[in-house]
Amino acid sequence: MKQSFFFILAFTILIFTSCRKENINNIKKEYYIISKEDSINKKNGIPPPPSAPPDLKWYSNTVFIIGTDKVYIYQIEKIERRGKNEIYEYSNPNYIGLKPGNLITIENENLLAFLKDNNEIFELTEKQEGRMTFFYIASVEDTIKNPAFYDLEKMVSNERKTYHMVRKTTEEENFVLDRKREKKPFYPENYKWSTNFITGKYRPFTEEYKLEESHTQKTRKAIEVFRKGGTELVLYL
Repeated sequence: MKQSFFFILAFTILIFTSCRKENINNIKKEYYIISKEDSINKKNGIPPPPSAPPDLKWYSNTVFIIGTDKVYIYQIEKIERRGKNEIYEYSNPNYIGLKPGNLITIENENLLAFLKDNNEIFELTEKQEGRMTFFYIASVEDTIKNPAFYDLEKMVSNERKTYHMVRKTTEEENFVLDRKREKKPFYPENYKWSTNFITGKYRPFTEEYKLEESHTQKTRKAIEVFRKGGTELVLYL
């Protein structure tokens, strides 16, 4: 009789535990889905960031790439051309000359500490009076599951004059990121690029593309150092 009681008790605990695990696994996590256009802001009723100017349509001074298990950061400089320029706003990003060496790799759990320790560069929090920060978060996946993304969102959620937009990674970012992660040789001039750059007519590294880019008023290019304003700050990791 005593053995039967313990058998029934053990069986009940086993069934309860199995059901509980099944219920936990069936809980639907609410992730940010890029194709649903700012799904977090819509869910929380937060006003979306202001529309980006044409030259900030794809790139900002700082870009965060959210990978599956790491975060990659690089910076951009703006190239302005004076004189007669025909192309002001274009439908695709320009080729920015990104290299694997431009990407700083941060482990998920170290991201916030890294940004806080280098806030004088990134200026995501505690900015000087009158300063505004706008940055991009790019994701390899349409549905973002990396917890570092949500940590970063939470970090800047209550910051005044800190804005960001979320998009999928570009063709160029994907190519460079693949070379970075796999430690593959980097020969961008040999890569079979699509025409999804500037007006969608020409491929990078062609004479037609170079001519077209020279007709743009503003473009963005990757840089190898981290800058604040006009001062260059090199990060030693």
